[in-house]
Amino acid sequence: MAPARIINRTAVSTFPNAPEFTGLNTPIGEEYELAELRVEGRIPADVAGTFFRAIPDPAFPPYIEDGAAVLSGDGMVSALRFAGGEVNFAIRYVETERHRAEVAAGRALFGKYRNPFTDKPEVTGRDRAVAKGGRPPVSGGSADTCNARRA
Repeated sequence: MAPARIINRTAVSTFPNAPEFTGLNTPIGEEYELAELRVEGRIPADVAGTFFRAIPDPAFPPYIEDGAAVLSGDGMVSALRFAGGEVNFAIRYVETERHRAEVAAGRALFGKYRNPFTDKPEVTGRDRAVAKGGRPPVSGGSADTCNARRA
C-alpha cells in the first residue's frame, strides 16, 4: 500500500459538542488520497468502476448556533475506485465559491442554513451554495490517484 497523500487539512478547530458535529456527523476536514489499498483476498478482474459518496462536511466551526448545520456543511465527495485488481480512494471538498472564501479566510463566513442575513458582511451577495458548480472533486490528471492509469 502506498502512503497516504494529504491534500489539505481544514478542520483543525474545535467544533461544538452537539449532535450536528458528533458521531457520524463528526467533520472530516481532510482531503487525501490512498493508493493501492491493501486487499484481503482477490478482487475479480471484471469488477471495475467507482463508488462515489457525497456528504456535508463543514470545513470550519460555525460562528452561530444552527440546528440545520448538517445541511449547511461544505460538500465533500469521496471516490472508491476498483480497477485492474487494485483499489484507490480519494476524498475532496467541492470547490464552491463559498468553500474557497472560507478557506481563504480560515474561518466560517456563512451563517444559518438558508438565511443570508446571518452571513458575515464580507460575503454579502456571494453564492452560498454548498455543492453546486466548482471543479469536480475527483478530476483527471497525474495528481489524482483515483483516475491514475498504470502502464
